[in-house]
Amino acid sequence: MTSQTGKYLSDIENDEYMLTNIFKAEVIDTYYDHRGQDNTPLSLFAFDFWQNTKYTYRGVDDVNSHEVKANEEQMDKDLAKMC
Repeated sequence: MTSQTGKYLSDIENDEYMLTNIFKAEVIDTYYDHRGQDNTPLSLFAFDFWQNTKYTYRGVDDVNSHEVKANEEQMDKDLAKMC
């Protein structure tokens, strides 16, 4: 799951791929939330990834929308904090 490659939203018509990514991001976010670590870079990344994946899959946001791009900027910042 990475926004740096830009490929995670390249096949939003692929139900299995998108639903798998939504599930993975939700599991990560929920895991850290239940541990009281919901502000860690990984948890924050997973939440933004989940939002972008969910809303583009449902057709709420366009892949190139301002909302998606803003989330990707935050995801990149969170990735940098993890390295």
